[in-house]
Amino acid sequence: MMKCTTSGYRAKAVLLVCGLVVSSSLRASAGEILIRLNPSATVTSSQVLLGDVATVTSVNASRKREAEALEIRLLDLLNESEAVTAKSIRTRLVLAGWDLDEFSLAGAASVEVSYREPQILNDADIETQAHKALCKALDAEETDLSVLLQNAFVQSLPANIRNTEGLRAEIVPPRKGLGMVSMQIQLWKDKELLTTRTAAFEVRKRHRVAVARVSLTRDVPLNENTVQFENRFLSTEVDELDASQVLGRNLRSSVVAGSILQMRDMQNSAGRTQAMIRKGEPVQVIVIAGRLRTAMQNAEALQDGNLGESIRLKNRESGQEISGQVLGPGQVLIRVRH
Repeated sequence: MMKCTTSGYRAKAVLLVCGLVVSSSLRASAGEILIRLNPSATVTSSQVLLGDVATVTSVNASRKREAEALEIRLLDLLNESEAVTAKSIRTRLVLAGWDLDEFSLAGAASVEVSYREPQILNDADIETQAHKALCKALDAEETDLSVLLQNAFVQSLPANIRNTEGLRAEIVPPRKGLGMVSMQIQLWKDKELLTTRTAAFEVRKRHRVAVARVSLTRDVPLNENTVQFENRFLSTEVDELDASQVLGRNLRSSVVAGSILQMRDMQNSAGRTQAMIRKGEPVQVIVIAGRLRTAMQNAEALQDGNLGESIRLKNRESGQEISGQVLGPGQVLIRVRH
């Protein structure tokens, strides 16, 4: 340290020299990079960079980026974690051509570095989000819907987006529910919307249906040997019938084996000529909307009807006329479509 105690013009000269020394010291501090090590870090690559394990501060943005990009360790991915010491980082900086007076180390004496697989969005994630959005939109259980992406989606994105870690997909629910459905997919990184794309999906819903075991004609009565009941995922809404609504009936026309039987396909057997519901009789109306099932008691049939036929009804309280399908003796079904 230089001592400035002289007087007169010599004092001025010495002060000038002291000022130059101080100025030089300040410039060195201004160019110095402060590296503060964190106690732990998680990386998504075997290559560990200084910026992964430390906070780098400098007024020189270029040198700061250069320091952050310096590789300090190559991980052995068979290990759960590895310790990177401040001493090894200092050595790595010097070997990379950094002078000791260019940087200073602070913070933890050692960083525990662990590896995890990068969280890159894939098509399975897109299908999962679309499935959740449709279950909510259609008020359906997750096990009751099948949602299949029809074309590769993530690979169609620009490389700078599809390779972004932590990308999040949000699905805009469609108006149409089943069959071939187009949905808008919003891709987010944290709170930033990166892009919106459209993708096609095939949407099927599980139904409990009556199925012809064998090919049938209208002359053969339906029984346990000719009809079975199955769960099937279908792209259209169909009638979900139980044994009491099917067995003992005849078909209106021939069907092939494997056909799904609908109410409209069936009629009373030859020995049952009387209408299942008679005009003027009180009927119970079953209303199904998604998973919601309700019953209305105070309704009146305005015409005769047999199983599967559509008849007009009147709500005795409001006087409103409605129509539904004959479900069984004294019962009519109204299915509200989404």
